[in-house]
This record gives sequence, C-alpha cells and structure tokens, in this order.
Amino acid sequence: MLLLGNCMELGAVLHLFRHIFDMDFGEHLVRTMEILSRIREPQTALEFLELVLRYVYHARNDDEDTVRKYIVQGIEYFDNEKAKEAAMTLAERIERRGEKIGISSAYERLLRKRFGGMTPVLEKRLTDADLDMLNRFGDSIPDFRNLKEAEKWWDEQGTEH
Repeated sequence: MLLLGNCMELGAVLHLFRHIFDMDFGEHLVRTMEILSRIREPQTALEFLELVLRYVYHARNDDEDTVRKYIVQGIEYFDNEKAKEAAMTLAERIERRGEKIGISSAYERLLRKRFGGMTPVLEKRLTDADLDMLNRFGDSIPDFRNLKEAEKWWDEQGTEH
C-alpha cells in the first residue's frame, strides 16, 4: 500500500490531480515525473510511477497515441530500468486497448449494417470481450442469420470456459 511518506510524493500527486484536465497537461506530467524521479527509494518511486501512469490512463480522455507520448515523455526522467519497463508495459496495454476498441466497433458496424440494428446485449458483449473472444466472434459472424443467433453464440461461449 502506498503511503505518502514525505512532501515530495504528496507534491507530485497533488500537482497531477490539480492539472489532470489542463490543456497543457503534458507539461504538468513532465513536472510530476521530475518530482517522482527524485524519490530516493527506488521501490517507492516505481509504485508512484505506476499509480500516476494508471491514473493518467484512466482519467484523461486522450487517444492512445497521446497517452503513449505522455508516458515516453515522462519516463525519460527515470534511470531505473524497472520504471521504464512498467511504463512500456502500460504503453503496450494502451495499444491493445486501442486495437480491441477498433475491432469491437468494426463488428458492431458490420452487425448494424447486416441486420439493421444492434441489441444492448451484443453491444455489452463486444465492449467487454477480450481480443481472443472478439476474433472468434468475428470468425462466426458470417454464420449468423440474425442478431438472436449472435447473442446465442455469446451464451454458448460463456458455458465453454
């Protein structure tokens, strides 16, 4: 569990919270990273870095490329290899999330065009599915005669796992 042990950590977190939605957020993230990079205890610095990156990822409504740019900008202040690895792992997750959103949206458009609409159940399933399930669903789309069959496919997949 993270505890704010001194003013440096508190200052970094408060600075980030204060400026999370500013137009010049990138500059503020860099300042936050500068502060975090001066934390003497490497494990504490890494924990705060992960917290900051997760917060930015979830709080900002930026596209994946922008968030990835923020991560690369900020990580330059860290000499710690584990910190760089944590940031790159998050960047990869952002990339996969973008891919998943794109695939999910494409399948939704395809179903709407083919069947003239979409059900809330299918929308939720497409949004919540991982890439593997989305790819399997996409392979099955040509077999569906209606949206009910598509929903039934999801129900049957749920019982297999």
